[in-house]
Amino acid sequence: MSRVSLEGQVAVVTGAARGVGELLARKLSARGAKVALVGLEADELKQVSERLHTDSAHWYADVTDHEAMARVAAEVKERFGKVDIVVANAGVASGGRSSTPIPSPGGG
Repeated sequence: MSRVSLEGQVAVVTGAARGVGELLARKLSARGAKVALVGLEADELKQVSERLHTDSAHWYADVTDHEAMARVAAEVKERFGKVDIVVANAGVASGGRSSTPIPSPGGG
């Protein structure tokens, strides 16, 4: 498989402080994209940003906060001039354990 160059592209990655988000940010950067990192772990986002190969910046924001995300979108556009790629990786979960038991296969 050929490696597609992302030179000149700008990517936004949410949930970029660790795990899949960090990996995607590194891969996008390795292919030449400038990367805007968004998440809730400011120190970790900064560390990821510092390790990328291309121009990058990071923003602390909760993806469930519409006002914060509108601010981030405006700041990313101001910083990089455009956005070409968005990776909506941030996980949003609610609740806890299910109160409804899940039956075992075969009814047992």
